[in-house]
Amino acid sequence: MPPKRKRRDDVASDSEESDIVSLCRPTATALLPAETLKTKRDRGRKDIAANFDAYAAGKKKAIANHYASEAENRSTEAKALLTLYAEVIARRASIERSIKKLVSNSKSDRDELTILLKAVYTGRRGQLDTATGSIAPIKPKGAVSTPTMNPRHVVDKHSVFDMKGDPQPNERTKEGHAYRW
Repeated sequence: MPPKRKRRDDVASDSEESDIVSLCRPTATALLPAETLKTKRDRGRKDIAANFDAYAAGKKKAIANHYASEAENRSTEAKALLTLYAEVIARRASIERSIKKLVSNSKSDRDELTILLKAVYTGRRGQLDTATGSIAPIKPKGAVSTPTMNPRHVVDKHSVFDMKGDPQPNERTKEGHAYRW
């Protein structure tokens, strides 16, 4: 046999209220109209959209500030490099001017030395001419050229350096200073 059921009074209840459900309609204050719920939902959506827009605007502003500072840093670095390049170019120009001046001075010194050496040569040549007088070179009669130790030297053959014909200007030179035979 099954045990007997306990009575309702014996069961402990969590609340003091009774378990009786009333079948009456709820009052008007208990129900919210659909429009009120819709306005609450729209207000919540607007709040979320506003929060998102504020967050996105803050992020855009932070990104724009970051890129602006990066551009300013690059601009500052570029200005520093341009200043350095300008200093290097100025220094190079001054070095080139000093080299040009040195070359010019060397040229004038060379010209002066050439004049001096020509004068010394002319003077020494004059002294030599006066010292030797009109002495002709002495060559004994019947003197022949002595053979050299060079086995390629042949007395009777023509040398490569013998002139044949009149000298003509070389086509490769513009001034015509080099001659070919």
